[in-house]
Amino acid sequence: MLDNQSMAPKPPADALAVAADGSRPRSVLVIEDSPIVAHALEVLLVELGFKVIGPAPTIETALHFAHTASPNLALVDLNLAGKMADKAVDRLMERGVPVILTTGFSGQLIPRRFGHLACCTKPYDARQLLQHLTAAVS
Repeated sequence: MLDNQSMAPKPPADALAVAADGSRPRSVLVIEDSPIVAHALEVLLVELGFKVIGPAPTIETALHFAHTASPNLALVDLNLAGKMADKAVDRLMERGVPVILTTGFSGQLIPRRFGHLACCTKPYDARQLLQHLTAAVS
């Protein structure tokens, strides 16, 4: 769950969400099966000026977006209704899309090949997510 109570002061939208050339907002693919969490993420991302792709609540939808969408980065819950979204993460990484994991899994349950990825462990707060977003777009 996203905790908006501890939200950090927001940087100007152009500091995070505008492409380096200033031409368009950056887009974020949201892969999340919880409607409440997906909505909270969408609200936060839109407030920061990002274009949101998704959310993708199922493995099938996540794989579809991983193959067809062109996000600047992705926020991925690894556990979608009890199924691992690892193939979607693999595909996004193959395409060079930065991935931030947003998961309730402990570090021991995250596949080793994803050990280098930024991870917000649920329940996470907006400040933690904002730090990862800032690092991902820098």
